Amino acid sequence: MKLKLCLLIILMFYVWTATVGRGDFQLYVNHPSYYALLTDAFLAGKPHLLIEPSPQLLALSDPYDPNQNGPYRLHDASLYKGKYYLYFGITPVLTLLLPYKLITGNNMPDGFAIFFFSFGGFLWSVAFLLFLQRKYFQEVKEWKILLSIVVLGFANVAPFLLRFIAVYDVAISCGLFFLTGALYLFSRAFSNSNLSISLIILGSLFLGLASGARPHFIVVGAIVVGTIVLLVYLKSIQQKAGLKARIKTCLALLTPFALCLVLIVAYNYSRFDNPFEFGSSYQLAAEDYRHAKKLDFRRIGPGLYFYLMQKPTINIHFPYFHLFPSSVYLFHSNPSLPTPPEFPIPVPAPYRLEKVVGVFTGIPFTLLIIIGALFYFKRISLGSKNLHKIIFPIYEFSILMLTAVSSIIIVSLLFGATMRYVADFATLLILGSCIIWFYFDSVLDLNSKYRMFLKYFSIVTAICSILFGISFSITGYYDELRGHNLQEYEKIESWFKPLSMVLSKWFHR
Repeated sequence: MKLKLCLLIILMFYVWTATVGRGDFQLYVNHPSYYALLTDAFLAGKPHLLIEPSPQLLALSDPYDPNQNGPYRLHDASLYKGKYYLYFGITPVLTLLLPYKLITGNNMPDGFAIFFFSFGGFLWSVAFLLFLQRKYFQEVKEWKILLSIVVLGFANVAPFLLRFIAVYDVAISCGLFFLTGALYLFSRAFSNSNLSISLIILGSLFLGLASGARPHFIVVGAIVVGTIVLLVYLKSIQQKAGLKARIKTCLALLTPFALCLVLIVAYNYSRFDNPFEFGSSYQLAAEDYRHAKKLDFRRIGPGLYFYLMQKPTINIHFPYFHLFPSSVYLFHSNPSLPTPPEFPIPVPAPYRLEKVVGVFTGIPFTLLIIIGALFYFKRISLGSKNLHKIIFPIYEFSILMLTAVSSIIIVSLLFGATMRYVADFATLLILGSCIIWFYFDSVLDLNSKYRMFLKYFSIVTAICSILFGISFSITGYYDELRGHNLQEYEKIESWFKPLSMVLSKWFHR
């Protein structure tokens, strides 16, 4: 009953956030959006959008120059051979928007699509957590499970995606939905000595669909599949499984994922005459991306800093915790343009910095992963009688961390840093942190100082992560709640007026 109530509260918060406090997705309205345009194009049997580029755009000496194309471009669309395309992944269309259009005759609003994928991804993560609890941590108290679920619901960056509502967030939430689903299915498939081939096939398909939503998940998925193939091989040797069983399992792992990749490269070739081009090379935007490398190892330093360590801004203005910086900064090499502020780490030009906060500072619950590493290296002095009775879920933890780390590294190589990309790995790190908490909570002696420290550290960081997540979701990128529903914003702000007055006096004393 407590679990259902917890899920219901998070569901209501997601709906409230996605609908800007109005509680109505307006599903009966035919909503215009980029994905709606792609859905209509697919129904017409075309890989390109049905909207034709303006003659003025095509007549420009350089249609990709943002200084020339501003009045004429379809922003963030890809222009190739006189046609508009989208570089955003096609999985949301194939799995949700196209079936919805066929059934209802209307285009699905982006807000509902993000809500569907975000809450669905959250449910996959809850299923993963409960599976781990039943398999490894049956003695963990219920309140710790519920607190972990609340952290997963509010601190996983999904509420932040729901506040902004854009085509980018549809693709990101869709990728996360299928990625978390794949990891859960793989964990269930390998949960006992009898492998579930059907779950392996479905998990592999989910990885392929995640790659169709987020192209960098192709690399992440390949790493995950390769690692699982290796683990299957080692486990089969240990259990003396026959060659036929090994081949059957590996084919189940590889075939659906590989088939999805074949379809992705075929789709790319049909659009850009290049199987490895997703459209970003032909993107029309406020900046010229043609001269910037898609992946640049010079960005790894600032990328890791912004995605792991960047602190939130704390002030007296409701909701008190804010993303950094206050506005978008573009680091450039043009001396005639304004120079962005200094940062603790050199930032290569060109580089676009949007609002962002690091996972360790914005979701401090994830620091449990570091705590776990410290505890591991002190394992000899822990002196727990339960140390050899509780099995650490090494397989599940390794897959989570491998997926999260590879995602962090890849997005750190991109053109800039932005909070929406944190959603690619935040859920995975939170789940890994839950494993650390539950494991050491189970193996440490009841009166151990380490156990007491772990308990209060987990509670405090969990509460901070929840508060940060809610605060970031209220403002979003551009203070969307205030801009689209000022009455609702002022009502919520009024609840905290006493706190704002106290903070104001304290800061100005």
